[in-house]
Amino acid sequence: MTKADKEGQRKAPILRFKGFTDDWEQRKLGEIGKIRSCKRIYRDQTSSEGEIPFYKIGTFGKEADSFIPQKLYKEYKEKFSFPKVGDILISASGTLGRTVVYNGEDAYFQDSNIVWLDNNNHLVLNNYLEIYYQRVHWKVSEGSTIKRLYNSDIERTIISIPKRNEQAKISECLKLLNKVIALYERKLKLLSQVKKYFLDNLFAEKEYPNLRFKGYEDTWLKSKFSKFLSIPEKVKVTIDSPSRILTVKLNLGGVQKGANRTTLKLNSTTYYLRKAGQLIYGKQNLFNGSLAIIPSQFEGYVTSGDVPSLNIDNIDKRFLYYYIARKSFYKKTEAYSSGTGSKRIHEKTFLGFNIVYPEDLKEQEKISKLISSINSNIELYRSKKNNLMAIKKNLLNTMFI
Repeated sequence: MTKADKEGQRKAPILRFKGFTDDWEQRKLGEIGKIRSCKRIYRDQTSSEGEIPFYKIGTFGKEADSFIPQKLYKEYKEKFSFPKVGDILISASGTLGRTVVYNGEDAYFQDSNIVWLDNNNHLVLNNYLEIYYQRVHWKVSEGSTIKRLYNSDIERTIISIPKRNEQAKISECLKLLNKVIALYERKLKLLSQVKKYFLDNLFAEKEYPNLRFKGYEDTWLKSKFSKFLSIPEKVKVTIDSPSRILTVKLNLGGVQKGANRTTLKLNSTTYYLRKAGQLIYGKQNLFNGSLAIIPSQFEGYVTSGDVPSLNIDNIDKRFLYYYIARKSFYKKTEAYSSGTGSKRIHEKTFLGFNIVYPEDLKEQEKISKLISSINSNIELYRSKKNNLMAIKKNLLNTMFI
C-alpha cells in the first residue's frame, strides 16, 4: 500500500475494466442533487378493495385520515411531490438504510425519518449511485446520544466518480451479480417452503400422515421416545482445551466445537463424553431448535450436563431427528420445561414425549432420505450464495475508491 493509499488520496480504484485510465474525481452529494424532506407513502397490508392495494399517505409521521386506492395514487403523488425514479432515499435514523427508486416502482416505506436526493446532475448515473450506496460510509454528526444523519451530513458526504462510461460498466457488472445472488435467494426460499411442506405432511400426529410414499398403507404407531431413546452411561472427562467442547446451535444449526464463552474456566464444570450418532440437545433451548445428531467427526467430544446426549436404537436416526426438528414439535416443548430461573427440559422429560411413526423401517428411510436430499440442496445453494456475496464484497472494496 502506497502512502497515498494510506492517506485516502488514491485517484483510481485497484480493479478497473480494460481501457480506463482516467483519474476519478470527488464530489459532494450536495453538488450532485438537491436534498428534500420526504413525505411518506406506503402500501397498506390490511386494507383492500378486491386485489387493488391501498396506500396511506402522510408527512413526518402525521398520517392522512384515510387510505387512497391505487388508481388515485398518481394524482396524490403529483400533489405531494413524492420521490421520483432515480432519486436516492436516505434514512436519517441510526440504521442508515438507503436505496434508489427504480423504474416502475412506487416509493412507499414506513420510516418517517427519510430524506431524498433529487439526482439532477448528469455527472452521475442512477445505476452507479445505486451500487455506490451499498458501500458508502456516512459521516454522522457527533454529540448526540442517538446518532442521526442530517441534511448537512448528506450534502457534505464525498463520493468518488469516474467518467459515465466507466460508471456504466461498474454498475452493469455489479447489478448482474446482484441478480444472480437474488436468484439463489429465491431458490433458497422455495426450497425452504418445499421442506416445510414435506415436514408438515410426511409426518403424522395420529394414525396416518397426509402424504405417503406409494405402497405404504399400514397404520402408524404411537409410543414414547423412551422406546427408541435411552440415557447413556455418564462418563466424566477432564479436558485441556475448550476446543474439545461441543456447542449445539439454535434454529437447527447443528453442532460446532469450541465453548460459546471466552471466559470459560476449564474443568470448573463437569464434562461428559459424547459419541457420534447420539441425539444431542440443549436443555435450556430445545424449544429454540437446539438439537442435532452428533456427526462422526465429533466422536469423543464433551459437553456439560446442560447439553445431554441420548442413544438412538431401533429406529431410523434421521427419521427421529426430523420428527423432532419440526418447528411445530420442538416449540411445544417449552411448556414442559421445569426448574427455577432458566427452565430446562431434562432427559426423563424428553423420553416421555410421544412419537407417531411407521413400523416399517423402509418407510422411515424413504422419508428421511427425501428430507436429507432437500437439505443437501439447501446447503449447496447457500454455499454458492455465500461465495457470490464474498465476491461482491471484494468487488465493492476494489472497484471503488
